[in-house]
Amino acid sequence: IMALLLACTLGTLGSPALSSSVGARRGGVRAGSAGALRSSFRARCAARRNMDATTSLRRHATPATQVVRRRVGGRAGVSSGEGRSLIEEEEREKAGLEEGKYRWDEYGVDIHYLVKKAQSTEDDAGSSSSPVLFLPGFGVGSFQFTSVMQEMGDDRDVFSFDWLGQGKSWPSDSEGLQFSSDLWVEQAATFIEDVIKKPVFLAGNSLGGYLGALLAARHPHLVKGVAMYNATPFWAFRPSADDDEAEAGAGRAGQQPQNALLARLFSTVWDGVLPAPKPYKEFASNLFDALRDEANVRRLLGLVYSSGTEAVLSRSFVKEIIDSAAHPEGPNAYASIVFSPKANIGFGEALEKGVQNGVSYLMVYGREDPWVVPLWGQRAYLRLRMAEQQQQQQHGDLQRVSYCELTPAGHCPHHEAPRTVGKVTEGWIRSMEREGREEEEQGGQHVTAGQVSTSTEIEKEQQQQQQKDDGQRSFPPLHREHGLMKERDGRQVRIQPIGDGVSPRNVGEWMGTLFLRQRARELLEKS
Repeated sequence: IMALLLACTLGTLGSPALSSSVGARRGGVRAGSAGALRSSFRARCAARRNMDATTSLRRHATPATQVVRRRVGGRAGVSSGEGRSLIEEEEREKAGLEEGKYRWDEYGVDIHYLVKKAQSTEDDAGSSSSPVLFLPGFGVGSFQFTSVMQEMGDDRDVFSFDWLGQGKSWPSDSEGLQFSSDLWVEQAATFIEDVIKKPVFLAGNSLGGYLGALLAARHPHLVKGVAMYNATPFWAFRPSADDDEAEAGAGRAGQQPQNALLARLFSTVWDGVLPAPKPYKEFASNLFDALRDEANVRRLLGLVYSSGTEAVLSRSFVKEIIDSAAHPEGPNAYASIVFSPKANIGFGEALEKGVQNGVSYLMVYGREDPWVVPLWGQRAYLRLRMAEQQQQQQHGDLQRVSYCELTPAGHCPHHEAPRTVGKVTEGWIRSMEREGREEEEQGGQHVTAGQVSTSTEIEKEQQQQQQKDDGQRSFPPLHREHGLMKERDGRQVRIQPIGDGVSPRNVGEWMGTLFLRQRARELLEKS
């Protein structure tokens, strides 16, 4: 990354005619327009970050907003604009999914998504089951969640969309866009407000887990809980726009910036707002073409998926990844992603803020992941538990953080073991919903003079609700039991809570795990 940064920086500095050439490529866009686009984008992101947490949801989409859904299952089938099948034909009949497009008017783009609508019955009328929004990782899309979406409860709406610049969510013209974490968090928040229209449980893999943590920290009124599947603990290498402004302010005030050399270096580097200067675009295009080669895609997937799960890496799945990267704006989006800045808060800080905001967390990590190794999961868990301990006086003994590891499973446990991940996630959500109802009952039970309900009737209602919860719950509490679960293809997956420990695979993991276990043990004893 540093070699890439230096090469592009030297290429930019060594081209005195770069400004004029870039201006020519933009087709005569007036000078300063890039700065205006950049300022406009940052202003929108800052407005969202500063939104009051108590802001109520917009219950109706704007008049220009369009939401179009079509049935995925059925005889006719549904294909994308290029004639590709969304899901294999044999899966469509049983998926029960609908394909939709949501018009994001602020950017003039169509966001592609899948939805499994709740199967409401007379008994479930008025059900308060919360919707779930699955957030994909980098380079894939909603198609990776089709199997796990089927494992979720039939009495709740389940959604998954494609990030802008990935899957089937592409702009016709990317000029002025900056494909950063800020843009994607804004996309998720807008989708919840305009399409789902009620708070959700988020479930994200890799980049999706990282962005889910940011969303919970910035917009807790939209999020009830976050399930993270091997969430990446960092994203991007360029300092955030807030850091750039702070460094510039220190320089204007005559103070020495904290990272003077780094700030000076990045001040000469493109910040990801499209269009890209020629050196950056050429390098990113070459790298992008290499990464989307079918042989390389299969090699990368084979590296991060655990052994024994080769069956899920079907030809159609690989084709979905390659086809989604074939969009004409693909190289531009990739260049912007590589050079866009970080979020204004780190992953650990986002987790702490989420707990402080009352958001619950579930961590389901594949142990055989060569990228996000068990040490990263344990570090995130420790950060969550430390924040949870600080909130004990407000939340009592309520367990808001659960962590378990699956084996065999790699970087994408929701795709490698969809039945296991679906049942664990559904059971955790049921548990959180039940505890939420209990909190409401304890805080809202006031007997008035005209009330005729007897204690026997109240106990009977509570027993009926408990029986319903027990019948719907598919997995016991994660911190009490562990065991094996069989996938639909016959494979057995072991579910191992963090309390059972993890076997380190090298010296670095052994030392880190030893330290983290001791800290976690101290925290658990105190709480």
